[in-house]
Amino acid sequence: MRRAFLTMLGAALAVSSAAGGEPPKKMSLDLGEGVKLDLVLIPAGKFMMGLPEAVRRAHNYPHIVGAPLHEVTITKPFHMGTYEVTYEQYWAVMGKDNCPYDRAAKKRPAILKTRVKGPEYPVDYVAPRDALAFCAKASKRTGKTVRLPTEAEWEYACRAGTTTRFSFGDDAKLGKAYGWWKSNTKDGVNRPAKVGLLKPNPWGLYDMHGNACEYCGDTYLTKTFPKGPAVDPHFPPKRGKVTLVIRGGEYLVGLWDSTRRYGVSYAGNAHGFRVVVTAPAPETTTRPASPAKPAPRKAAAPPAGAPTDADPGRASSDRDKGAKPKPAPVASGRSK
Repeated sequence: MRRAFLTMLGAALAVSSAAGGEPPKKMSLDLGEGVKLDLVLIPAGKFMMGLPEAVRRAHNYPHIVGAPLHEVTITKPFHMGTYEVTYEQYWAVMGKDNCPYDRAAKKRPAILKTRVKGPEYPVDYVAPRDALAFCAKASKRTGKTVRLPTEAEWEYACRAGTTTRFSFGDDAKLGKAYGWWKSNTKDGVNRPAKVGLLKPNPWGLYDMHGNACEYCGDTYLTKTFPKGPAVDPHFPPKRGKVTLVIRGGEYLVGLWDSTRRYGVSYAGNAHGFRVVVTAPAPETTTRPASPAKPAPRKAAAPPAGAPTDADPGRASSDRDKGAKPKPAPVASGRSK
């Protein structure tokens, strides 16, 4: 009986924790037509973003290799797409008649010979406005805030708690188990691979190095980087021509590390994206405070001269005044 009680208690505690604790570790968005988009929880935290200035200055284009080294705080957890957005997911939201690949093929038919598209491949030839439009429509359809990650969120999630060049260490040779790039393409052909075929990073994200490069929701900065510590940095695009940061590298270039970046304003080879959803605030399980009990009402003061409980003798004597004495009881009994 005690064992049954403990089992019931444990189940109750588990339900309480799930209902009022942290956001779920994984979530799935229903995009319609039976298509899902899986995401994994990225915790809040701090990390060092970018590269030391000496390393940056050793490159001809320092703004490409990474931002200046500075501390970044991500104050809120968020869910990030486990995989890059695929054609199937893009079609479900935007429609098959609105396919970036087909638009590119009309302009350059030669790409049909080497490029591929299919439900499980990352959507590519995406322009910044295509990615932003997908997020807007997906938000409306799912009721969630679907968006592109900020550049800081992307690097934070890519590093996944590591401080090395890549999320898998400093040795680029190990990258063949984690990403697709020019010298490590599927079947030796310069084209994308299906998502999720290689190993994920420590936080469960696939293809963070290579395959399709990924847009971030920040304007591409080359000089005006944050100076000193930053909290949830975000540089949203302005109206007009949109140039977004792009991260992760692709199957047409060499292996990109966790800091490498570039700016893109057009639909190009292997330009894809990954989405995030802001995690809901954890619910509290504390019960609301009970309403305060009203103060007891004070009894009205008795009129002057009225008897009170504090003077019982007086009350009884006053009652006895003017009362006729009762006759003494007559003893009844038989005479002896």
